[in-house]
Amino acid sequence: MPWNPPATGAAVSLFNSSGTATLAGGTTTSLVTLVPVNQYNSYDLSLLVVDALQGTANHSLTCQVTIAFYDDLLTGIPVFVETWNPWVKQTFVGGLQGVIGTGPMHGQYMTITIANSSAFNVTLEYFNLYGSPRIVEISDWRMATNNHVTDNVLLPFTNFGSGFENVLGELSGEIALGVNTYWLPLHLYSGPVSWTLFATAAIHAVSINDIGTQNQLSGAVNNAIGILADPQVTAAGSYFGTYNSPRSACALVIATTVAVSVEICVTGQQGP
Repeated sequence: MPWNPPATGAAVSLFNSSGTATLAGGTTTSLVTLVPVNQYNSYDLSLLVVDALQGTANHSLTCQVTIAFYDDLLTGIPVFVETWNPWVKQTFVGGLQGVIGTGPMHGQYMTITIANSSAFNVTLEYFNLYGSPRIVEISDWRMATNNHVTDNVLLPFTNFGSGFENVLGELSGEIALGVNTYWLPLHLYSGPVSWTLFATAAIHAVSINDIGTQNQLSGAVNNAIGILADPQVTAAGSYFGTYNSPRSACALVIATTVAVSVEICVTGQQGP
């Protein structure tokens, strides 16, 4: 059952970062620890992690954020845990760049940690947390890639969807591809997803992969693991399907062996 504390009249700041922080490679950092939240129905948060050297092999593509709720201060045993794996970005140019998320409270105290599982440092640009009177049924985190996620090997598509209108990935019409491996980092979203793909010829391999849960690193993305959808594009034509997206950064990966043109659209189907 959802946690139903007495509602307050307005959102209240529980934590606001005062500057950037370094998250060392291979470490887990507590952002807030056992914050009392029993007077709020839900939380709102925003955060952004950046690795300026993301295009270098084995640097972070994603990080892991875990929210744990507790009903006491003694046992250390959570009553509810939720994990998200958002993108790490290569650059921060201001504006709406990072995660914006909301979700229901599930206990009297909240702890949030963030893990950097690569061997290299990343930067937490900001982290803000609020308690809210708003009642929400499920957690909903969004993050637009803004075409600022870079892999060491894969050639990027330019994503023309913003992510906030549920268009997780979209190309600007028909795009001609050479013989190479390409990827389209999808905007962060969790829920049912539909995809459509048009190709002018057969494609050697197409997949939509969970990058974050599998902790795939720059230059080492393996399209054989974390497969959420596996279109078999055996001839020219239109293809479509659905999958369920986890609480994790995902990407569409295309490996070509002949020249081909494609159109792609990936759309979240979550209701209000």
